Amino acid sequence: MHARYKGRDYVRTLAGAEAKTGSASWPAAGALWAQVVELNPVVGRHWVRLAEARSELGDFGGALAAYGTAQEVGVWLYRDEIEAVFPAEIAYRMATCHVRLGDHESAVRELRRALRLGLRELGRPKSDEHWEPLLADEAVREMLGIIDPAGLTRDEGWRTDLAFLAREIKRRAYAPFREISEPEFDVAVARLAEDVPGLSDIQILAGMMRLLRPLGDGNTYLVQPLLHRLIGSTKINRRGCLFVIIGRGTFSAAQNTATAIERPLLHRLIGSTKINRRGCLFVIIGRGTFSAAQNTATAIERETNAIFVGEPSGSRPNFIGETTPFMLPYSKALVNVADLYWQTSWRWTTGRGSRRNSTRRRLSRRTARTGIRPWKPSSPLASTCQDSDRTSNGRR
Repeated sequence: MHARYKGRDYVRTLAGAEAKTGSASWPAAGALWAQVVELNPVVGRHWVRLAEARSELGDFGGALAAYGTAQEVGVWLYRDEIEAVFPAEIAYRMATCHVRLGDHESAVRELRRALRLGLRELGRPKSDEHWEPLLADEAVREMLGIIDPAGLTRDEGWRTDLAFLAREIKRRAYAPFREISEPEFDVAVARLAEDVPGLSDIQILAGMMRLLRPLGDGNTYLVQPLLHRLIGSTKINRRGCLFVIIGRGTFSAAQNTATAIERPLLHRLIGSTKINRRGCLFVIIGRGTFSAAQNTATAIERETNAIFVGEPSGSRPNFIGETTPFMLPYSKALVNVADLYWQTSWRWTTGRGSRRNSTRRRLSRRTARTGIRPWKPSSPLASTCQDSDRTSNGRR
């Protein structure tokens, strides 16, 4: 077939396959995705779509074959979706296919591979009825962090949490040993485990936070179920004894979402000839600018004529960060360990240092004393915007 006609067939068939998947018309979707991968076999997400359709149709052997090809050719982020299909996700789906086929040995093997590749949501098998027969398997329970807290003493429970935390840091973190070596980390974990009997719960949590600190990114945290602790404390939960500060450092666990919704804003800024001019668009940043805010600032800097005002941001343009929290099995403390390296800035370097987000200037004596930095736009830039406003409003 002539390449031109083959290309038209591919585009038409792809659109039809996406439409059938969107409407959950799985027999038609499966047939169309099979045609799509025949026309273009090198796009991994097409194979994932074919595997999804086959799974919905109960063809788990066919789904396994399609997922196997997807992981060979690689899968990239869908244009209109927040979540990418990472290698660990494909391995988990393959494990689930083995479960549905009754091959429990292969399912456990693929689950172990999914964990090794960085599977995020360990609770998924517990909420899937098809995995229920395997949840009694000791190896599966250990992998998923399933324990019976009622059968543990306090010290055993905290040591179980500590061992699970150490495993997850090593398994999830993008670069867990940038600041300390793995042997040093293991020594710190062993020391904290040994000290558990003599420490209060809060001191143990503080020790866990110290284990997280060397990861060195703004998205890593540990949160004890705070409200339950406050309610249960007769010493603290009294009038005049508790002060809670909720300020600009409070943020939600939505880095992917926030990064995705920057696009409409960025497109508007790029397309506005009135705003996207030097001296007309200003962005205020500071040490609290990190994570999704850093991605947004980086994109605005790269694509527009914005002038940045304030302090240098709290993050590099390329950084480790992501919000994928998990729960410790005994204490139910919530932990986040970032597992992605965001490369939203230019990816090359000359080895002579990285570009800063804004310029550091020597502070005047008044600014150093008061903390107030006077700032005035130069008159040519200010007059450019003013003249533009007058012209657009017909008052020139």
